[in-house]
Parts: sequence; structure tokens; C-alpha cells
Amino acid sequence: VPKPPLDVINNYFSLGADAQVTYEFHEAREANPEKFTKRWKNKMYYMGAGGQEVIQQKNSDLTKFMTLVCDGQDLTSRIQDLKLYTVAVLNISKYAAGQTPWGTPGEDTRFKHQSPNDKTLEVFGLTLSSLAGLFVG
Repeated sequence: VPKPPLDVINNYFSLGADAQVTYEFHEAREANPEKFTKRWKNKMYYMGAGGQEVIQQKNSDLTKFMTLVCDGQDLTSRIQDLKLYTVAVLNISKYAAGQTPWGTPGEDTRFKHQSPNDKTLEVFGLTLSSLAGLFVG
């Protein structure tokens, strides 16, 4: 079996609250696949697990255990000051079932349009309130 190339990322990866919720969903679905047969049920599970994450704040000290360097700039103290609950690395323009944390392309000029072909990885972090706001709207 040939090894996959190491210079390709097909989607995104994240650390923190959303990764925790996704892992819990995966474990629950593996244990009881019959309970995860409808999309709306899956979304309800995510909402419940996300709500528990907000209440329990399991990832409140995430940034104490990481170093973040982007384009040669050490951002570790900045992410610690912000108390991020999620840090994500993407090469696509959507995140978490179609959310766009940086706004709709073309409407928000603060950010460059994301593309899987631009040879750039976007890195962003979410605080607890911005994570909740992203999904509430």
C-alpha cells in the first residue's frame, strides 16, 4: 500500500472544544450506530455535547499546552491572553458544517478569500463566546 503524500491536507484539523465534541460524537456513533441514523439527530447530539463543553469548560486551559508560530511570528502569548477554546488549521473556506468564521467571502474585506489552491493554510482561534456565537448566528 503506497503511503499518502505528506504535503496534502484535505480539510482541516483543530484542537480544543470542537475537536473534543467531534471525538465524543465519533465514539458514541461507533458504540451505538443505530442511534445516529438521521442528520437532525446527529445535530442534536452535537448541540448537547457542545452545551456540555460550554458548561464544563474542559478545554479552558488549552493554550497552556501549546505553542503557535505563524509565518515566523510567535503568537503563543496572544492565544494565551485570548484564552482560546479552539485553534483550527484549514485549507478550505468553510468550517464546522459550513460555518465561515471570517464572514462571507466578498462581504468582509478584512480577510483574504480562502481557497484550497492558494498554498496557504488559514489558522484561527475561537474563544468560548465566539465559538458559541458562530453556531447561534
